[in-house]
Amino acid sequence: MFIEPVARFRSPFKTKFGIPRQAGLVPELKGRIVFEARVRSADAVRGLEGFEYIWLIWGFSGNKPRSAASSVAEPTNSVVEPAEAHRTSTESLRQAQRPGKAAQRPEREAFQTTVRPPRLGGNERIGVFASRSPFRPNGLGLSSVRIEFIEYDAKDPDGKPIGPVINVLGADLMDGTPIYDIKPYVTYADSHPEAASGFVDDKEWRPLKVVFAESVTSDVPVTSTGSVTGDDAGSPNASVTEPVEVTIPGWTESDVAALKEVLAQDPRPRYQNDPDKIYGMIFNDMDIRFKVDGDVLSVVEIKHPKDENYSTDTNKTNEGR
Repeated sequence: MFIEPVARFRSPFKTKFGIPRQAGLVPELKGRIVFEARVRSADAVRGLEGFEYIWLIWGFSGNKPRSAASSVAEPTNSVVEPAEAHRTSTESLRQAQRPGKAAQRPEREAFQTTVRPPRLGGNERIGVFASRSPFRPNGLGLSSVRIEFIEYDAKDPDGKPIGPVINVLGADLMDGTPIYDIKPYVTYADSHPEAASGFVDDKEWRPLKVVFAESVTSDVPVTSTGSVTGDDAGSPNASVTEPVEVTIPGWTESDVAALKEVLAQDPRPRYQNDPDKIYGMIFNDMDIRFKVDGDVLSVVEIKHPKDENYSTDTNKTNEGR
C-alpha cells in the first residue's frame, strides 16, 4: 500500500529539539494543518466543527534514514522545501512499487528493537513497541490535538486561497511534518481514563520552574517585569516574583506562555545534567538559549537564528518520547 500526505503541519518548531515529547503537554502551543491541493475542500471537513479533538496520523519526517532502503520507503521533507523533498521521495516510491520492480528493492536494515524513553532517564531500554519513540519500523506518529478553529478563507503569504486550514492546540509536530490522515476523537471509544500506562505510571515527573534571568542577552528588545531572587538565577533555590511578564517583539502573550510551557517540559536529553551546559532551540523564529540547574531552567539568551554565531551542534534528541 502506498499513501501520500493529505496535509502539512505548520509549527513554531523548525527543528526537532524542544518539541514536546507528547501531544497535549503544552496546551497553548498553536499549529496549523494546511491541506495538500488534491484534498483541499471545505466538503472534506464538513461536520468537523462539532468535534473538540482530532487524531493526526503523521510521519517522523525529521528522522535521518538508517539505510538507503529507509530513504525510499519513508518520505521525508525538508523544512526549507518540504514539497520538493516529498516529490522526490514519492517518485522513488512509485518506481519501487511498480510491477516487476520488487526484485530491485534493497533490503531494509534491521530495525532498532529497543529504545531509551526519557521517562526512564534516558538510560534504561524497553521494546520499541512499548514506547512512543520516533525510531520505529514504520516512521508513523499518532497525536490527539484540540481544534481551535477552522479557517475556511485562509490565504498564503501571496494571497492565494489555501483554505480550509485547521488551527489546533497542543500538537507535538515539527514544521513541515506530513500528515497522512485526520480522524475525529470520539470520547465513547477513544477515552480510557482508568487504563494502566505501564512504566509511565511508576515514574513521577514534575515540570521545571522557568525564569528569564535579569542578565539575559538579546539582539531584540526583550523586557521582563518579573525579578529573580536568590544568589543565582539558575540555582535550585532561585525564586521568581509572580507573575513574570516577558515581552518579545512580534510575539503575543500566548506565544510567550507557550514558550514557558515548552521549556517547563525540560527539552534536554534526559541523560544530560550539566548545569553549565547551554542549550538552544528555535521557537517561533527565535533562537532560545537556556541552561538547567536542578529544577530551575534559566533563559540566558534570545536572538535571531540567522546570527552568524548560531549553532545547534550542542543539541541531541532522545531516542524515546
